[in-house]
Amino acid sequence: MYQQRKTIEAAAYLLAKLGGEMPYIKLIKLLYLADREQVKRRGRTLSGDTHWSLPYGPVLEHALNCIKGNDPAWFEYIRTDVDAKVTWLVAQPELSAMSQSDTEVLDDTVACFGHLHWKELVDYTHTLPEWREPRAGSRRRIYLQDIAAAVGHSPAEVDLLVAAESERTSIQPLLDHLRLTGHA
Repeated sequence: MYQQRKTIEAAAYLLAKLGGEMPYIKLIKLLYLADREQVKRRGRTLSGDTHWSLPYGPVLEHALNCIKGNDPAWFEYIRTDVDAKVTWLVAQPELSAMSQSDTEVLDDTVACFGHLHWKELVDYTHTLPEWREPRAGSRRRIYLQDIAAAVGHSPAEVDLLVAAESERTSIQPLLDHLRLTGHA
């Protein structure tokens, strides 16, 4: 289940670590690589977002829409000039939704990939086994099990990770309700 606040914090964190501004395609690739690494380490994504194969490589669906300016919650912290294809940080949010393992994954993502040009990130993500070239004008879904298998989880582990994600997704609305009503 997509975690908007955590994804905003992660995007802002990456922007802050890399100078406060970058092409938005680089930001979306770094977010994808962080999600992928979190699957490898923890068996779940950082963002909870839906992943797709697009011509420029894998993307996070909701995060990409936000980066392109379709979510007012992002405007408080992150802005995008869609014509110039640049994203920049306008304010650093409090990192209340991210865990220590999330920030460690983001730091490692910056260390491994932050120095790369966006075109190099596109080329690199095209080599990932879970990415498949979509048909012209379309996209292909990348499922959690695709990422988990690609990062080295066994078939039994993949089954367990998918079951755990399904449980998290089904219980999250109840947890949100309890938190809103002060019962959590």
